[in-house]
Amino acid sequence: MQICWLWQTVRLEDDRGFQKFLDNVQYKCSGILRYERAFGPGYVSTGGIETTKEFVERLDLKPGQKILDVGCGIGGGDFNMSEKFDVEFVGIDLSINMISLALERAIGLKCSVEFEVADCTKKRIP
Repeated sequence: MQICWLWQTVRLEDDRGFQKFLDNVQYKCSGILRYERAFGPGYVSTGGIETTKEFVERLDLKPGQKILDVGCGIGGGDFNMSEKFDVEFVGIDLSINMISLALERAIGLKCSVEFEVADCTKKRIP
């Protein structure tokens, strides 16, 4: 079995095609909910809360820190860490569907999280 990758240069005006692919194929809302059912509430990738706990132990988070999460998905880890450690999160993802769900779930929570549809290779980050 082999895996092959095809790399190609994409013109700036065609760049939104990948985002459309993500939201119309890879991360349709129904697909996101299936991922979440498999990996746990708030998570769309392997590991879920257990991987978050293991990762957090290595971060030495302090109250008031501001953290950027690139590829935040629907924000499960961000919500968890923000609530437990009183840190601020800015989560960015290419998928409009992911960010929409994250924003929806942030309503009413007492944690400091922001979510934005953005490409980390093009976003100016202070």
